Amino acid sequence: ALVRAFIDPDVPLSGTWKGKEVEWEESTDGDFVIDVGEKQMPMLSATTATEVGISKGIVHSLNDVLLAQGIREYHIVGEDITQEIKDYVANWRADLKKAGEIWGDAQQFANWAVGEDTERYLRLQLKELKKLLRLIKRSPSASLRISMKYRITEKNLEQLIEQIEEALRLLRENEDGGRGRGGSGRPIGGGGGGGR
Repeated sequence: ALVRAFIDPDVPLSGTWKGKEVEWEESTDGDFVIDVGEKQMPMLSATTATEVGISKGIVHSLNDVLLAQGIREYHIVGEDITQEIKDYVANWRADLKKAGEIWGDAQQFANWAVGEDTERYLRLQLKELKKLLRLIKRSPSASLRISMKYRITEKNLEQLIEQIEEALRLLRENEDGGRGRGGSGRPIGGGGGGGR
């Protein structure tokens, strides 16, 4: 039914979830309608295709597609892209190295954020984590490798940043309330490979 709908513009297409799989049918009676027929072809966004199991995922470039398939080097016949490949590899490796340095600094600041120095080092940790988040968003090809090597993701970083901002807010409130400064002695997001 799925293939026929993409071949014949008059064939409608809808699907119904059966567990984790979608059962396709040549009608509009399913749980969700992809194509009502009427001389038009199905139109699927990348996100929808992923959600209904047609696509394995969304990537940002040909390089990411090939990397996901385990192909690290390739050459397009008739086009010399050797330098482009070298530059691509050099860039993600540089981003991965930089991410490791930033993460190491952030971990170290987390371990130092105790006692009278809590607020100072939490601010430094926050600065490094925001820098790392910007790097991950800017470099999708490096993001996957960063996630695998350091077990950190964009979502993890955003949550950690929120925790530190909340801790700093509480410290400011305590200071304004005359209770003084001082941490709990437990670093936020620390404890994993403090050095570089």
